[in-house]
Amino acid sequence: MELEALISSKVRRRIVRVLWKLGSTNIMDLVRRVNSTYNQIIPHIVVLEREGIVNESLCGRRRMIVLQRENHKTVLLLQALKILEKDNTGRLPVHKNQTAEPDNLLQNINLSEDLQMKLKNHQTGF
Repeated sequence: MELEALISSKVRRRIVRVLWKLGSTNIMDLVRRVNSTYNQIIPHIVVLEREGIVNESLCGRRRMIVLQRENHKTVLLLQALKILEKDNTGRLPVHKNQTAEPDNLLQNINLSEDLQMKLKNHQTGF
């Protein structure tokens, strides 16, 4: 799936932002924090899981959703979200274990030329 399609959904953007802050959470806490419903969240979790951006696991009876911070698509998705937010600093928070280099990853994902140029111009935050 293209990056534009991943960020096209407001619910998916909220899910990724919440998981960036928390790292992981159970599905019902995510529903509450995203201010959505369980039935609205599940299809988006499926898409994000298929793309490798999140993983789902069971902890007892709880369904835990974990953001895969080292995944190259996750890095680019977070960077694109930051650009769209037009933050004054132009920087994303960097997780201490983050090793992916966005410069090398851009060529591996289908992006529009405009978005690709914006991402290259805003990589100083990494």
